[in-house]
Amino acid sequence: KPSREIFMEMLTTAVVRKRDPKELGALLSLMNVGKGSMGWKENAVLTGISIQGKSARMKPVQLPTVPQVLTAKDSKIGSTQLEILTDMFEWPGHKVDTSQVNRKNPLNEAEQKQFISGRQLYINVCGTCHGSDGAGLSRFAPPLNGSDWVLGDERRLALILLHGLEGPVDVNGKRYGAPDILPVMPAHSTLDDASISSILTYIRNAWGNDVSPVSRAVVGKTRVISQGRVMPWTAIELNKHMVELNATDKK
Repeated sequence: KPSREIFMEMLTTAVVRKRDPKELGALLSLMNVGKGSMGWKENAVLTGISIQGKSARMKPVQLPTVPQVLTAKDSKIGSTQLEILTDMFEWPGHKVDTSQVNRKNPLNEAEQKQFISGRQLYINVCGTCHGSDGAGLSRFAPPLNGSDWVLGDERRLALILLHGLEGPVDVNGKRYGAPDILPVMPAHSTLDDASISSILTYIRNAWGNDVSPVSRAVVGKTRVISQGRVMPWTAIELNKHMVELNATDKK
């Protein structure tokens, strides 16, 4: 359930913030599931650690030994999360270059708070269809990780959340349409500007995505200039609208 997943993630971030090596070592050991697949609890702990690592610039935590989950050949951790974890911890034989880590994480303090808030909102609003890992779910919605719809124009992305999207859509070179996904993504215009900007900031910086955050001002302005629209966009229509919008901006 989303509420339990969020709760586990919040507990995890609380442990990470405390920065007790013994507690963090125990936390990492929870993910030593061997060849078995990681369950929702293990994934929630991993996500919580990764979120805190992505959103905070702090000195690496010193561990007495290398965590097994980071060296196991059958580890289920993705490459992006593995990189975040190895940047968060040091152990004998492994030292973190903090200057490189800070360069990887350009979010300022306010944007980091947006990122964390966006994760919780994403789980409740978007995760049911797009998956908690942004990889998409069959019969529901396409992936968000690596998607040009997410990494591209932030106003186009805001328009999708404000008004919805229907019909087939091309993502990462693959066409998604009914019945492979739901025929319509609903609008989320009832969310306020702060919530939408937090969700957009999160999905543009999670799962290996790494582009600029989205401000409340951008969402608010986009809402105003598109007010009155009641129908979801089609992909073709939305892209045509963005061409016209960008042309107007240049005048």
